[in-house]
Amino acid sequence: MSGYVPEPWHWMAAGVVLAVLEVVLPGAALVWLGGAAFVVGLVAFVVPLGLNAQLGLFAVLAVVALGIAFYLRRRGKLDTPEIAVNRGAARFVGTRATLDQPIVDGAGRMHLGDTVWAIKGPDLPAGSHVVVVGMEGSTLVVIQA
Repeated sequence: MSGYVPEPWHWMAAGVVLAVLEVVLPGAALVWLGGAAFVVGLVAFVVPLGLNAQLGLFAVLAVVALGIAFYLRRRGKLDTPEIAVNRGAARFVGTRATLDQPIVDGAGRMHLGDTVWAIKGPDLPAGSHVVVVGMEGSTLVVIQA
């Protein structure tokens, strides 16, 4: 393989493969390396580069891209928003609501979201404003707001 110089499309294909691998291995920063490889391919289309120049450019771009990724992650810009799926009643902690039924003897029911939840808290009449402060199993714990 003496004198082998990758074609620009090799770099671009590697970039696409790395970006696709990011889906399989999320958080591995492969998309950033894929971006660096893709840029090397674009540059190689415009400027003929030897193997050493292509590898050097990839190394520099990879370091810069990973530096940007780590900076953004540290600043919280790459964090994914918290998803409420499969969190059960815990997703309602901190939610304010109005009781449509009274709490009697410390127990009641309340419509929240698309479900009627069992609730536990101080005796309160219907129409009272409450805040969900916790949960016990699938029962919401509320206090008067």
